[in-house]
Amino acid sequence: MSNFLQKELRESKASHWLKVENIADHFQCSLEDAQKYLDFKAEGYSAFQAKLMAGLSDPPEFNNQ
Repeated sequence: MSNFLQKELRESKASHWLKVENIADHFQCSLEDAQKYLDFKAEGYSAFQAKLMAGLSDPPEFNNQ
């Protein structure tokens, strides 16, 4: 692998982990949960769905009145 590609790969990984850390800080969650959130987003789920599925948010309560 060329030096250029190795550098690009390192920068890409660093950028990804910064994103994971920012998500973890925003939601006050673990890095693992932040990664789950990003994985769900990458699969095409909305931010709302990804938060619920990653356990970062509780589902809205429905009033059965």
